[in-house]
Amino acid sequence: MHDEDATDLSKIAETPEEYCELLSKYISGSSYETEALTDDSFEPQIGNYNYPDTHTSIEENTYGFHFADNIFLAFRINEDFYQPKGSFKGSYIRIYADINGPLTKPNIAGKDIFGFWIDKSGQVVPFGSTTEAWLRGDDSLKYTSHSEEENSCNEDIVSDGWGCAGSIFENNFKVIYQ
Repeated sequence: MHDEDATDLSKIAETPEEYCELLSKYISGSSYETEALTDDSFEPQIGNYNYPDTHTSIEENTYGFHFADNIFLAFRINEDFYQPKGSFKGSYIRIYADINGPLTKPNIAGKDIFGFWIDKSGQVVPFGSTTEAWLRGDDSLKYTSHSEEENSCNEDIVSDGWGCAGSIFENNFKVIYQ
């Protein structure tokens, strides 16, 4: 955004592929997928937090970005999940980060795969954070994402684990499953 003298990320890249191409110019040794990921082309599929035998499907128009040998990011443009509020300009990019790469297990949301929003202003919002709950207008969603039971970060609740990024970021990067 700085190099392009832009205050809105959506003015720089209009597709996840364009964003991956732009980002690869700044990260030495990175590469990106030139075609959208599909459930058939992306292996292994993402398992869910405390029921890992079920899987989260790759969403349409999601592109893979290989940050390093062992870090994989999947990008998807998603402009309408939350609207502008305060200093935030609205959701723009959804990122799934696999911190040990897609070929290394467990490939489980909330354990080695975490979700984030990149706001149009460039701010990072972890899934399940109090910031995400505030932006969506529901403070009861702390450490959850989308719905409390399905996306919590709690080993006692059957969930897909997408809320764990918020828990970890808001607890000084300690893995505290609420």
